[in-house]
Amino acid sequence: MERKSNDGRINPMIIGLLLIAAGIIWGGNALGLFQVSLFFRGWWTLFILVPCLYAIIKNGPDVPNIIGLIIGILLFLSARDILPNGTLGKLIIPVILIVAGAGMLIGKKR
Repeated sequence: MERKSNDGRINPMIIGLLLIAAGIIWGGNALGLFQVSLFFRGWWTLFILVPCLYAIIKNGPDVPNIIGLIIGILLFLSARDILPNGTLGKLIIPVILIVAGAGMLIGKKR
């Protein structure tokens, strides 16, 4: 019997287990059995960080993914009040310029 490849797609079993876990957590919270919160200050930055990290791991580092990763980290630090107010806006453009310039220099050496 030949086994078909998964082609990088998520296994339906994993999705099923995640849905069951989410249902148990949600139901337990609703009934007051326990209190679990999946959300924390800056949780939304994971929508930037995770895809950039995945692309870097899968394809190697490139300028857009590194810029996205750094911006995601800066947004996370700002959401957690680790960066003082106003610092994020001052750092985004310099970070983009530095990473783009470094990418051009590294690209020339390859």
